Amino acid sequence: MVLPEWVLEHLRCPRSGGKLFVASQSVINGLVQLSRDAKLMNVMGRTISQVPSQGLVSENGMWFYPVDEGVACLLADEAIEMTAGVQ
Repeated sequence: MVLPEWVLEHLRCPRSGGKLFVASQSVINGLVQLSRDAKLMNVMGRTISQVPSQGLVSENGMWFYPVDEGVACLLADEAIEMTAGVQ
């Protein structure tokens, strides 16, 4: 588990305000592929070269937030926009 369930209940997406859910392995795999193709960027336009093995996805499915060693990066400017290639 990325974060304890009781923590997830209180977290909200900084961009949409909706709930956050643990990203599925298929989402992570899609992000890894985009990273390999140099097509993965955060909101500020910075290319993401290394995708964490865990993360959170916004309720609306538009935003991904990496989790590294149990710490979620919930900065609006660091959000990764989910594209049609990621499910």
